[in-house]
Amino acid sequence: MSTLSQRRSAPVVESWVGSARALGIVAVSQMIEDQASALRAEMLDGQGGELVRTVYRGLPVLVPVAADHGGTLSVAAPGEGGSDSVEVSQLLAGLAITAHAAEYLYFGADHRFPVTASIKAYKYLVLAEAARTAADELKPAACRQYMEVLGVEW
Repeated sequence: MSTLSQRRSAPVVESWVGSARALGIVAVSQMIEDQASALRAEMLDGQGGELVRTVYRGLPVLVPVAADHGGTLSVAAPGEGGSDSVEVSQLLAGLAITAHAAEYLYFGADHRFPVTASIKAYKYLVLAEAARTAADELKPAACRQYMEVLGVEW
């Protein structure tokens, strides 16, 4: 069976734990959640409610719920404050928070451990989906701002 055939026949993961297991990050998924919770208030300038576990395109992502904000939130990079924020969907806000949480965890980890490589790969997968989704959802100027929030451009 070819690799392409194997990918097509691979089961679709729909659970948070199943997705984390498939990516090799189940052992650190609680630490990613804890880090994301710590970053949420700072990145959303106090907006948004709790983070909800979501599987987006096969990736476990933490998405803030903000019913009173019309489905959008102002998100900024950690440490940048609200002045450099961009208005995005809850999903894009969650992708940004999750990517930064994985990055913080990766840089704080001992690179000798195999799970560290999985965290790094996960971070880049989340960044790629965030960039792809932002390109689909945002106007070019807002997309550039969002890429700055992600730390991909500056």
